[in-house]
Amino acid sequence: SNRINDDNQGHDGRRNRTMRDGKPNFRLLIPSRHAGAIIGKGGKTIQDLRTKHQCQIQIADCEVPERVLIING
Repeated sequence: SNRINDDNQGHDGRRNRTMRDGKPNFRLLIPSRHAGAIIGKGGKTIQDLRTKHQCQIQIADCEVPERVLIING
């Protein structure tokens, strides 16, 4: 559909959604300073999110102003 194609374009280059193994795959750029809040102490917050929403969540580990957050499922 056109809506899915529009989403795949990423409105401002900061978001991208595709399908992987029949499940949505989202990629977002987030400010590095917010990555810690998503990960949580000892990785607890990101683990809780993965469990609650039954999805895979990854955050690229790099020293740049923005990081890639990937959500599959």
